[in-house]
Amino acid sequence: MNILITGATGFIGQHLLEELAGDNLHIRIISRQQDPKFWCMNKNFRVLRANIADKRSLKDVFSNTDIVINLAAELRDSENFEPTNILGVQNIVALSRENNIKKIIHLSSVGVVGLQYSLRNIVVDENFFCDPKNEYERTKLEAEKIIIDSKIPFTILRPTNVFGDHHPRKALLGFLQRIKEQKPFPIKKDAIVNYVYVKDVAHTIRFSIQNNIENTTINIGESIHLRSFIEMAAQQMDYSCNIRYIPSIAFTAMEAIRYLRSEEIKSKFRGVSNLVKYKDDFLKKKIGYKYGLKTGIHNTAAYYFKQGLLK
Repeated sequence: MNILITGATGFIGQHLLEELAGDNLHIRIISRQQDPKFWCMNKNFRVLRANIADKRSLKDVFSNTDIVINLAAELRDSENFEPTNILGVQNIVALSRENNIKKIIHLSSVGVVGLQYSLRNIVVDENFFCDPKNEYERTKLEAEKIIIDSKIPFTILRPTNVFGDHHPRKALLGFLQRIKEQKPFPIKKDAIVNYVYVKDVAHTIRFSIQNNIENTTINIGESIHLRSFIEMAAQQMDYSCNIRYIPSIAFTAMEAIRYLRSEEIKSKFRGVSNLVKYKDDFLKKKIGYKYGLKTGIHNTAAYYFKQGLLK
């Protein structure tokens, strides 16, 4: 099978290459970089220099391809949201149609729902109404619509908060350091977090390559009480944890005067009081988590210790 991957030089992309390394696949990688670096490479991987926002550079890239995996996305640079997240996907769809691509696997985000925080219990499944709150969320939702409207068989994956080794922004490092230093965690007792280990995202993509899951949108990420997540992490690191429960009324009052708070304070307070739960029933029933949160936390902590980042 011939696979074309965009965004393979990124965090999730490199883990995906590692996941696919032992399979009988011929993989072509689109990269804007002259000489991209990979921690996992084999003889069946070939790098092609192109830019999904430039259709001319993609002219000969899509030929003899069975499945396109689109991991490319702009997360922070607002000037590149439209070229990468929308125009890039339009080019992928147009060339997939011209070259009779059998399937597109597209990495989106639960962010398209536009519901990152709530002080009341809300369960978000794949059919939940989407109301993007910023340009990143809007362009990612528009990309989903372009793929769905293309009539090309697709699988759209919406991960929650992705963590793991080699994370470019060192996700969970501060959290794990806090546990190691035995610092207190002031939290709302019923607060929820939504996380997924990066290798489970890679495994889900691999499963989507090998199995007939088409015209489906899938949430990827386990919802768990924050207190349980802290306890799990402490156990995996062989430390105790110091959890302190803050009354719900205190968070309600803080939310009511949120306009007085800085964005940093607001983000921290919301992180320990959120009640939004992303439902992953389809994934659990049809695919499952190959690694899970416990293994993910264990591996991530081990990586940070090995790198000398957890001190």
